[in-house]
Amino acid sequence: MWDLSAEAKGKIKDLLAAEPNVGGPHLFRYYNPKPSRVAAAEEAMKGLIGTKYCLAVNSCTSALVAAYRALGIGAGDEVIVPAYTFFATSATVASSNAIPVIVDVDETLCLDP
Repeated sequence: MWDLSAEAKGKIKDLLAAEPNVGGPHLFRYYNPKPSRVAAAEEAMKGLIGTKYCLAVNSCTSALVAAYRALGIGAGDEVIVPAYTFFATSATVASSNAIPVIVDVDETLCLDP
């Protein structure tokens, strides 16, 4: 699918095969009772920015979904989104069963309700 070389595929296969058997820290967060590198990075970031929680995600789309869930945004809630943006800005609102309210942006590309 990604046109990886045989060497790269072999390294990935070896990494995945060894994951449950190594002493840690582990690469993956889930399905492993031992500490992961992701959890270590989250702990370090919490200390760096002085917050109680930190959740590492793979994309801004995932970050928006997590933020809406954390804020309790859901059915019937309205969320203001800019008209000039990536589609995930509105799509994540809709996937939370909330209502995206699209507003114009001015020449600075900032919201202009």
